[in-house]
Amino acid sequence: MIFDYAITPGNSELKLSFTDRLRLKQMSYGSPKGGEEAYATGKVSIKGWKECELRPPPPNDSEVTYQELLQIKAIITASPKKFDAVAHEQDKPKPSFEFAFVDYIRDQENDDIYDLVDRLGEDLTRIGMHHKLRYQRPRPYQVADVYGMDLEIPIGKTTQTPSYPSNHSFIGKCIALHLAKLYPTHADKLNEMGDEFGLNRVRMGWHFPSDHHAGQELAYKVSGLIR
Repeated sequence: MIFDYAITPGNSELKLSFTDRLRLKQMSYGSPKGGEEAYATGKVSIKGWKECELRPPPPNDSEVTYQELLQIKAIITASPKKFDAVAHEQDKPKPSFEFAFVDYIRDQENDDIYDLVDRLGEDLTRIGMHHKLRYQRPRPYQVADVYGMDLEIPIGKTTQTPSYPSNHSFIGKCIALHLAKLYPTHADKLNEMGDEFGLNRVRMGWHFPSDHHAGQELAYKVSGLIR
């Protein structure tokens, strides 16, 4: 869970000058970098994905976003060090985190699902990028800086894209849901893996909690379209 931490009540409006509030209203992430820009274009083989909509993220200057920053601060402070190692392992661009599913199914069922996961990873990354570019939500560290809040967030290799939704949360959960249909006896473990891919990103401060929830919401919508 990511909401089990006590946070300090506060009013975001009292912590922002007019200039800072204007800065937050105008703030957007911008163009993806680090190779992620390749997923801003290209075909997606999953039919009907454009009908899967997401509600917009909370505004940058909202009380909701401010409280999410306080949550992230509490999570980072409380997280055991083991999460750092896991999150950094999943932050590697190559091989991408979703190929952990390939290793798991190979070990458990002696099946090779590499091509399936590779295809889904490409398609789902582009779907997630479509929403990221649409909403242009800044990363937590960018918003926290305006509040004068130092989150001490380590730099990630796969964090050079807009924040909403979390693609780790979306891709991890979507592939888990699809594989659970193919391997129902492993559904619990697969879904646990899918959840953890996204939760670790929040624990590292790379995503707002609402980025994670949006990614999972999108996963439930898109997974039913995969054939």
